[in-house]
This record gives sequence, C-alpha cells and structure tokens, in this order.
Amino acid sequence: KDSIERTQAAFLRKLLGLPPCVGFAAMYLELGIRSVECMAWISAFKWWFRVLFLAVPGSYLSLVLADSHTSRWEKELTKKLHLLGFTGDALGDCGLKDAQFRVVQRLVDIDLQYLRSRANKTCSPLIFSHSNNYGLRMASYLYTLTIPKYRRAFPLARFNVLPSALLTG
Repeated sequence: KDSIERTQAAFLRKLLGLPPCVGFAAMYLELGIRSVECMAWISAFKWWFRVLFLAVPGSYLSLVLADSHTSRWEKELTKKLHLLGFTGDALGDCGLKDAQFRVVQRLVDIDLQYLRSRANKTCSPLIFSHSNNYGLRMASYLYTLTIPKYRRAFPLARFNVLPSALLTG
C-alpha cells in the first residue's frame, strides 16, 4: 500500500507544486480524492458483484461459480468482506445496486477515517460539512478562485508551505 500511495502522492506534489513536507492524507482530503487502495477495492467489488448477480443461469460462468473450488482472488474478496463486517449471504439478499452501495460506502467511510487520522491540522474543515456520493468534496474555496495565481497560492498558504514559511521553518 505504501509504495503506490507514495507514487500517487509524489505525482500530486509535482502537479500542485507542493514540497515533500506535505503529507499524502492532507493532499487527498484537500483535493477530495480517495486512496488508490480504496479505489482498487471499490473496482474489484463492483466487478465481483456484477459477476455474482448478473451471471446468466446455465452459462459457463454460472457453472464455474457453482463449483466447490474457490479461487484465490475470491478468497481475498470474501476475507475483505468479512473485515468490512459483511457476509456473502446477507449481501446476496440485497440485490446488485444495494450490495454495491453498502460495500462502497463502508470502504469510503474507512478510507476517510484513515485519511483523517493521518492528516494534520492543515486539512480543510470545509470538506467535512459537504459530501458527494462518496463522502469527499474538494475544498469550496477552490471553486471561487478565478485567478490562477491565487488558485496556486491559497493551497500553499493552507498547507503552510509558502516559500517564506519554509525558509523561517
């Protein structure tokens, strides 16, 4: 997890022009994005639920799913479901959309909780009062800045990494 998060954080730092002292969690919260791991699990579960719920009866896929053999990735998904507090039977009764929504919401809640615990005080409190489908939203002041210089300067000030702050330490 750490190496892929480091790669994404390095990319975001280069994109935003931030120094290495800004933590990845603070950047993710300020920009309103989720971790790579969270997005990977969301994609995996959405695909898996489509396979489970939309397998055509009598197709090769439905026959494979009925076999007693359990693949390694199916074991990993089941293990992760149990860690999230779900059972396959309970989700099977929900239907495709509801099962996807519940699991995605739990993954996003856990990711948001993790990011908040890792972030320092520089994170925007504005994003916590608004939410989109996944509980994260870009800081609202970024929408009102129309001059590119200001759009660049405000996040630097929020992260306390303006050149003068870095020099005085």
